[in-house]
Amino acid sequence: MRFMTQPAPSPETIRVRAGFELHFELTRPTPMLFVVEPTERSGQRILAARKRIFPDLPLSETSSHTDISGNTVWRVQAPAGRLEVSHDLLIEVSAQKDAALTQLPKTPIEAMPAHTLHYLLPSRYVDSDLLSNEAWTLFGHVQGGWAQAQAVCDHLQTRLLYGAGSTSSTSAREAYQSGYAVCFVGEQVAATCAATCQTSPCRPTSGRWTFTPGSRSGWVERGAPSTPVTTFRAWAAS
Repeated sequence: MRFMTQPAPSPETIRVRAGFELHFELTRPTPMLFVVEPTERSGQRILAARKRIFPDLPLSETSSHTDISGNTVWRVQAPAGRLEVSHDLLIEVSAQKDAALTQLPKTPIEAMPAHTLHYLLPSRYVDSDLLSNEAWTLFGHVQGGWAQAQAVCDHLQTRLLYGAGSTSSTSAREAYQSGYAVCFVGEQVAATCAATCQTSPCRPTSGRWTFTPGSRSGWVERGAPSTPVTTFRAWAAS
């Protein structure tokens, strides 16, 4: 796809081409939900976007809505047969590196904003209750909020290998025990370990960045009161 000519970016920003293409072979009519659309936010502006669904479906068979987490959800009533879904975007983001707040202290639970507390709770995939003993042993003694989050990510660099062994149904504990993970599962493990120590509410951020052919990377966003959200590269593998 080619986008219309866009004005040159300013020195403070860079442009990123993002997107995906998914193919399905369906044996029967299937209702489907897709949570795949980036949103505009501070420091991230969508300059152009093209969404494509093949075969063309009537408007009554497609819609979108915003879920409880603020994600845009595509809802599709797909017919039997082949279905192709793609999205192609041009996004403008800040050219500045994320702030390195190496002296950031741990945040007491009683000082955390209410809207961050649910990131500390266990869930189906981020099963922090099942990794609590090991996470406390490895990271509970680390002083400093930044230092503790970085220690989690550094540990996963040597603990997890990218490759077959985890799927979309693999929990953080299962991946940690097997030693294998794909991008989003690695992010889940990082968020789980951080949440277990109850000082780092983290959100796994789905994505993949290819540095060299065959290399992959996952990351988590960590927030704290009165500080910007900071991105930690949870792990990377070649």
